[in-house]
Order: sequence, then C-alpha cells, then structure tokens
Amino acid sequence: MSGSGVLLLTLLLLVPLSALAKECSMYYCSGGDFCCPGLKCGDPTGKKICIEPGK
Repeated sequence: MSGSGVLLLTLLLLVPLSALAKECSMYYCSGGDFCCPGLKCGDPTGKKICIEPGK
C-alpha cells in the first residue's frame, strides 16, 4: 500500500471517532465522567447512567 493510501485510511477512521467523541462529551455520568448515550458509564452495577446536561 502506498503512503497516501495509509494516510487516507487513517483519516477515514479518525473522522467518525472524533465525531463520536464530540457527541459523547455532551453527556456525562453521575460521577462526572463523559460518556456516550446508552452506556453504563463503566459502572458494573449499572447504577450510574449517562445523562444529558441540563436534564
């Protein structure tokens, strides 16, 4: 694979990740950590849920 092909592939992978991270940073766990909607905030008991600021 040429260098430009690798670069293009890397960019294609990074764009969705940054978009996802941006969306996730709008939500936070009850512990204050950023998370994505629908995730359990890394709490095995599932008590901490992902909430949208202002709700």
